[in-house]
Amino acid sequence: MGLGRGSAGRLGDGTNTQRTAPVQIGTGTNWRSVAAGWLHSVAVRTDGTLWAWGANYVGQVGAGFGGSNSTFYAPVQLGTATTWQSVSAGRDHSLAVRTDGTLWGWGNNNYGQLGPAPFSPRYVPTQVGTATTWQSSGVGLSYSLAVRTDGTLWAGGNNDYGMLGDGTTTVRTALVQIGTDATWQRIEANYGQSLAVRTDGTLWAWGLNTQAQLGDGTLTNRLAPVQIGTGTTWQSASAGDGHGLAVRTDGTLWAWGSQGSGQLGIPWQSAVPLLIFTASGPLPVELVSFTARRTGPRTVALAWRTASEQNNAGFTIEHSPTGASLPPWAPWPATARAAPPAPTLLPPSPPRTPRTTAWRNAT
Repeated sequence: MGLGRGSAGRLGDGTNTQRTAPVQIGTGTNWRSVAAGWLHSVAVRTDGTLWAWGANYVGQVGAGFGGSNSTFYAPVQLGTATTWQSVSAGRDHSLAVRTDGTLWGWGNNNYGQLGPAPFSPRYVPTQVGTATTWQSSGVGLSYSLAVRTDGTLWAGGNNDYGMLGDGTTTVRTALVQIGTDATWQRIEANYGQSLAVRTDGTLWAWGLNTQAQLGDGTLTNRLAPVQIGTGTTWQSASAGDGHGLAVRTDGTLWAWGSQGSGQLGIPWQSAVPLLIFTASGPLPVELVSFTARRTGPRTVALAWRTASEQNNAGFTIEHSPTGASLPPWAPWPATARAAPPAPTLLPPSPPRTPRTTAWRNAT
C-alpha cells in the first residue's frame, strides 16, 4: 500500500497523484519488505526478487540507465536474481543484502557511498566490496551504513555532519569499521542523522542534530554514537526528516525532534524521546481542570490544565448534530504549560440546527 506525495511516481501506482489514504500498488500479494527513499522506492518479494520505482535521474531505481526524464511510475523488476533479502533507500542511492551475505548498491556514488572510484552513478545493482557477511544496511544523504553478522558497524560516503560515526567529518570512499563494538543490531539513516539499536536494547544516535533529531537532549551534532537515555527495551528505530521514531518491546511508540507536518503527534518539538502511542491506544491525559464559556452567538472559550502539565499539546474540537458522528473541526494548541492557558476562541461557524458538542483531548 502507498499514500502521500505521488510526484515522480514514488508511490508506484502508475500516477503522479497525491494519495491521502492508502492505495494498493499493483495486484501483487507477495511483497515482503519495502524501503522508501526521497523520490524512489525499492522492495523485495517473498520469492526473493527485487523491484523498484520512482525517480531515476542518477540510476537510483537500478534499471540500467538514468537521466532527468527517467521515471518509473510502477514497480519494475531488477534483474532475474531470486536471492534478495533486504533493501534500504536514501536520497538518490540504494543498498541491498542478498541471502549469501553480499552487499549491493546502485544510484549516485558522488561520495564513494557505493565504494571507491569511479565516483559515477551505478545504474544497476553492483556488489560493494567482496565480503559475504553483511546482515543489514541503512542509507542516508550520500552515505551508507551496514552491519555484519558479527555485530560490527560499517559506514562510508559523505560525512559532513559526522553521520558516519567515526569521530571525524572526513569523507570515506569505502566502508570502514566504526569503533570496535560487536553488538550492533539494527540501523537507520536519513538526511544526516543515524540511529541504531544494539543487542542489549539500547538506542544510539549520531550525526546532524540541528533539530534535536538525535534525541539526546541537545542540538549538538555528534561525530560518534551516543546513547539515547538509559532504556534497554528499544526494538526498532526510524529516522525521518528532522525527527526520529522508535518502538519499544512493550509496543509503545516514541518520537523526538521537530515537526513541520505533525510527524510527532505532540508536541511541536522534543529533544528527547516522547511517548506518543501505547499498545492500548492514544496516550491518556489526566485533566485537572476544563472549562467552556460562551463568548458570543457562535463562539466559545476553552481553558484546560493537565496533571503535571505533561502532554498538554491541545485539543481536537468535535461536533455532531446527533451525538453519534464526530468529525473534527480543528486541533487547538495549548497556550501555556505551567498555568492554565488563556481562553482560546473558536472561529465563527454558520448557523446550525441544535447539536450536541463534544470536546476530545487530541493526545
